[in-house]
Amino acid sequence: MNESEQAMTDPIEGLIRNAYASGVSDIHIEPGEEQHYAIRVRVNGGLQSWESGEGTLEQTVSRVKLMARMDIAERRLPQDGSFRLGMGAGESVDVRVSSLPTIHGEKLALRLLPNRARHALDELGFDVKQLRLFRSWVEAKHGMVLVTGPTGSGKTTTLYATLLHLQHAGVNISTLENPVEIKLPGINQVEIQPRMGLTFPTALRSILRQDPDVLMVGEVRDGETAEAASRAALTGHLVLTSLHSESAVGALLRLIDLGIAPQVVATSVRGVIGQRLIETAQGRRAVFECLPISETIRQGLYHRADAHELTVRARRDGCRLLPDILSEWLDHGLIDDQTYDRHLDQRGLR
Repeated sequence: MNESEQAMTDPIEGLIRNAYASGVSDIHIEPGEEQHYAIRVRVNGGLQSWESGEGTLEQTVSRVKLMARMDIAERRLPQDGSFRLGMGAGESVDVRVSSLPTIHGEKLALRLLPNRARHALDELGFDVKQLRLFRSWVEAKHGMVLVTGPTGSGKTTTLYATLLHLQHAGVNISTLENPVEIKLPGINQVEIQPRMGLTFPTALRSILRQDPDVLMVGEVRDGETAEAASRAALTGHLVLTSLHSESAVGALLRLIDLGIAPQVVATSVRGVIGQRLIETAQGRRAVFECLPISETIRQGLYHRADAHELTVRARRDGCRLLPDILSEWLDHGLIDDQTYDRHLDQRGLR
């Protein structure tokens, strides 16, 4: 039986293949009415409802749990599992599964992770000036480069493309990830295991004793990780990381909120990428803002400027921020008024 025939007989595999082809990052299988289930998928950072297949919630959950090597008899406690599914043409997707018991029944979340990096830096969607600026940051010997944006905005894709760009025999690259989303030969990838005591701060302290040139920290989520990453950036290492924030300016303030002194943020961070995935008239497209830590921004941080003041300073430096770029796209007919308003209002970019 070939893959297309198998997808027809297995509704879960068919769902995953359809979702992967549609650019879905997450699939939610949720309790519905009368023992049935509902499906929602995350595309471009937002959730959409999809038509559910045949079978009951219990049958569907059990099928996914079997595929992910989880205990189908345990329905009272959360579980995690994973499996790999071939997509054809030598491509596959890793599926990370998380179950959660609710009062209505078990809910599943499936994260779809391509098994290979699919983009080079010049394929991501940077314009010429942005690409030149970003390359200057990531080809430096030290400093922190932040990639920020909402869930499903392509932050991981940008980080992996950057690792591939930097990968050569003369550079020792190590990553800390939770989970490792794409396996990259020749790069020292460490998967964080909090339950085993292997946390981001613990692993980061250990990895600094491995003589790294480049560190990639999957995501800064707490003050301890932020402090360790900032210290590494100040002591001769290039640190790439992501941060959940609504804008490049917001990422700098988020580091301060996590307990990093403004002076340390000003001297450790080399630049910030803010990004979104947006439906345009030609299809789905990435949009980026590149915020260099200029002397103007640095002085603003020293004086504890707020988001509005930092934004004014960035534009004074000639920085084109996401609202500016989206406004240009609106003027050129690439997006409509509804898309423009949704991204600016929902993400707090106005």
